[in-house]
Amino acid sequence: MHTLWDGRHPEAEDDYLRAVVLARLLDQSEMLAVAQLGLAATLFALGRDAMPLVEQTRALLDGLDHLGFRLDACAGRGLVKLGRVDEGRAYLLRAVAGARAGNAPDVEADALTDLADLDVGAGALGAAVLCLEAAVAALSRTSSDKALEAGVRLAALLLCDGRDDEARATLGPIRQRFGWRLRPAVAAEIALVERALDGDPAGAEPVAEAASGRAAESPALRRLHAVVSERRARV
Repeated sequence: MHTLWDGRHPEAEDDYLRAVVLARLLDQSEMLAVAQLGLAATLFALGRDAMPLVEQTRALLDGLDHLGFRLDACAGRGLVKLGRVDEGRAYLLRAVAGARAGNAPDVEADALTDLADLDVGAGALGAAVLCLEAAVAALSRTSSDKALEAGVRLAALLLCDGRDDEARATLGPIRQRFGWRLRPAVAAEIALVERALDGDPAGAEPVAEAASGRAAESPALRRLHAVVSERRARV
């Protein structure tokens, strides 16, 4: 259901509703759980409370432990979006523990990244750094480029925490060895970090300006953009 990940949530909702109907017709409990999990994520993305569907789906998970922590991660992320932060944090912590036990580093890292955003929003940068360090460690067990992206976000938080040398050490190998593999949005974050560390390196201006439009996406990005602006104002 690529429409969900492309941000086409209304279309994704229709796709998942059809998948739910098909799974019920086929009497396939795992297919139904997966379809309802996707539908719940879509409803949360649309700003709607999908917790009744989450709990309905949980009732289908007998013997499907590999879906339980994914459901927890979905619920946690959705509750945070709805402003129910304490409940969301509890679900995200449970998702981390479940994914770690179930050897699902992608889910573990995503939940840790969400927790890091919550910590940044609460002003707890040290705790956020620990979450992202754990996310990078989890993803290092995979071949996913998400490990590189988590490393970039970690460098950004180290910078925000005033740990410039650590930020530079974290970012350097990623930039030098893997820059060609990074998505434009991640390259924009690198440019912002470099701008704060070294002023305005050659070629940083256009891509860093592009990043400013993404600053509202998460507390971590907002904090990074604010730090960059503060440092530039001092020059």
